[in-house]
Amino acid sequence: MPTPWKRDLEADRSQLAAWLAKQLPPGAEPRLSELSTPSASGFSNDTLLCELAWREAGRDRREE
Repeated sequence: MPTPWKRDLEADRSQLAAWLAKQLPPGAEPRLSELSTPSASGFSNDTLLCELAWREAGRDRREE
């Protein structure tokens, strides 16, 4: 049976952005959209959905 979502998505967004800033090349300036979640999730995972934009090699990049 799926479990209801009980997280602070804005805090998660800030933490994910900080982590991405360390993973991407210097000057990437990652930008995350508002996080969303599936209507239900399993017992053993957390799923967060967002769009990510950053700069790499002088070009704008984006992933959903």
